[in-house]
Amino acid sequence: MPSLLKRILLYSSLLLSLNQFSPACIDTIRYNFRHRNHVQLNLDNYHNLHDLSTLEFLALSNSLAQRFSPKSSECVALSESTFSIYRQLVSSNGREDLLDKVRFASGEINYNGKTLDHQWLQYSDNGKVYDFEASASIALNLSPSNVRGFTQQKYFRIVKVTSLSSWGGTFQYPTLEYLFYPGGMARILYEKSQRK
Repeated sequence: MPSLLKRILLYSSLLLSLNQFSPACIDTIRYNFRHRNHVQLNLDNYHNLHDLSTLEFLALSNSLAQRFSPKSSECVALSESTFSIYRQLVSSNGREDLLDKVRFASGEINYNGKTLDHQWLQYSDNGKVYDFEASASIALNLSPSNVRGFTQQKYFRIVKVTSLSSWGGTFQYPTLEYLFYPGGMARILYEKSQRK
């Protein structure tokens, strides 16, 4: 009998661990082992922008991404294109100090009363972290001459951040909140079924 009890406890703990940690593991693989949307543009007309802030470079990058990205309506593709162009812009303008001021964030948002899976960017400014929505058409017609003073409106409310990348990097890792999300995979599947 004690051997049976040990096996029951062992298998129960394995199932509970699998339930708890599988969402984070699956999402880590999904985010990091897919083709990245990298956009290479001719930026000859985008020099002498040394005085732009992180947000202004992001807004200008997002404007270019929305015009030239092949999948400009998808949040993942647009945030990746914006990030790619941002890195090119700051490097070509000698602002390498801004390369590690932007990162990816993924999770769930509330938009128009609906909970949706989403990816966006975050940027750091004066020690504070701000969300940057890359998929809204907020920066569509920006150019170097009219990007100064750009401010972004908030279009969504974050419900849960499930993964982040390192600052300036693309590798996304699960947040502790997601890793130890109460109920794990069972709760996530239940919540998704209730949304449909």
